[in-house]
Amino acid sequence: MVRAKDIMSRRVVAATPEMTVGEVADLLVRRRITGVPVVDKRRRPVGVISQTDLVRRSRAPQEEKIPAFYRQDDRLIVAPAVESEGDVPAGQIMTPAVLSADEKTPTAKLARFMLKWRIHRVLITAAGRLTGIVTSMDLLRVVAGRKR
Repeated sequence: MVRAKDIMSRRVVAATPEMTVGEVADLLVRRRITGVPVVDKRRRPVGVISQTDLVRRSRAPQEEKIPAFYRQDDRLIVAPAVESEGDVPAGQIMTPAVLSADEKTPTAKLARFMLKWRIHRVLITAAGRLTGIVTSMDLLRVVAGRKR
């Protein structure tokens, strides 16, 4: 039986909550990946940021980010300094739900889990710490009978 530890990527690219959105976007582009786990100082997963999160954030109207107390009759009365998109900490936009599995989880169970939650990556942990990641492409390789 093929398990998560047999197909997972062990060299996981991760972000920290303190990294900026701009740094995370740059990381995704440079590494040609579509998402990263967000980990604390002990490499415990605390969230995930995907390219969808970044695109969704960049498409939000700027005025939505301006608090209501700066408005009067639906017009701005003071133009506050709104942070640049790239300066926002990753911890503010990450999805805080961490969907993870143990290294011993069978790949068939991982596939069902990913289908159920409509996700493309599962964080693999041991004793609560990030040890790897399994993506939908990793599962396709198993189905196709290919190695990494």
